[in-house]
Amino acid sequence: MSVRKLSRFITAIIEMPDVEELVLFHLNINQRRVVVARHHEWEVPDDIASTIFEEARNVSSAYPGPQSFILGAYKKEDKEYASAIATTGFRVDPQPTIDGADASGSEPPTEVGLVAQLMRHVENKERTMNSMFGGVVSYLVKDNERKGDQIETLLKYRTDQIEVVESLHTKKHERDMEQKQIEAKVERNKELFDRILTYFPVVVNHLAGKELVRQKDSELELVAMELARTLTMPQLDRIKDSGIFQPQQLLLVGTMLEKVVKRMKTEEEMKAESKSAQTIAKS
Repeated sequence: MSVRKLSRFITAIIEMPDVEELVLFHLNINQRRVVVARHHEWEVPDDIASTIFEEARNVSSAYPGPQSFILGAYKKEDKEYASAIATTGFRVDPQPTIDGADASGSEPPTEVGLVAQLMRHVENKERTMNSMFGGVVSYLVKDNERKGDQIETLLKYRTDQIEVVESLHTKKHERDMEQKQIEAKVERNKELFDRILTYFPVVVNHLAGKELVRQKDSELELVAMELARTLTMPQLDRIKDSGIFQPQQLLLVGTMLEKVVKRMKTEEEMKAESKSAQTIAKS
C-alpha cells in the first residue's frame, strides 16, 4: 500500500516544474526530521517509489515498532528544507507476519534471511550514526560560524568605541590647551595693565617736575616711609656716627627722608588750600 501511495505522489509531482529534489525524512522518537536519502530523478514513478520504500524499510529495521517517514518535494536552493512544495507521509512496520514475512516484504526468518536482515540492520545503524553525527557536526559548524560573526561584530563595535573615546580625549586636550592659552593671555594683559597703572603716575610726575598724580604706595614703601617719619635728628646722628651703615645705605635712608619731607609738605599744602577754599566759600 505504501509503495502505491508513493508512486501516486511521485506521478503527481512530475507535473510540477518547480520540483527539483525529493527528500526522504525519518521522524525519530522526538518527532524530529532526519534526512535518509535524496533523489533528483523520478521519470519512472514505480521504480523510484520502490527504491524510496526500500530505504525507509532499511531504516525502520533498526528500530522496534512501526516507523514514520515523510517524503517531500523541494527546490535545490532550499538547503534547509524549510518550504516544501508538496509532502506525503507513510509508515513502515518491520515486524514479521504470521506467514514468515514482515509487513514490508522483508526476508523470512531463515539462515539467509537472518544474515541479510542482520547486514541490513548494521548498515542502517551505521547510516543512522553517520546521519546523527553529521547533524551534530553541521550544528557545531553553524554555531561556530554564528559565534565568529558575533565576535567580529563585537570587535568592530569595540574598535569604533575606542576610536570615539580617543577622539573625545583629543578634543578635550585641545580644549584644555586653548583654555590655558586664553588664561595665560588674560594674565599677561592684566599684568601689563597693572604695570601701566603703576608707572603712569611716575612718568607724569617726572615730566611735570612735580607730583600731579598721587602715586600708589606699596606696602613696603609705606613701612619704610613710616620708619623714616619717626626718626629724629639725634637718632639720625647716632646712626651716621655708629658706622653700621655704609655710605650708599645712608644715601637710601636720606632719600626716604627727603620723600617723607616732600610728602609732608604736599599734604600740608593740600590742607592749607582746602582751608582757604572753605574760608572763601563761607565769605
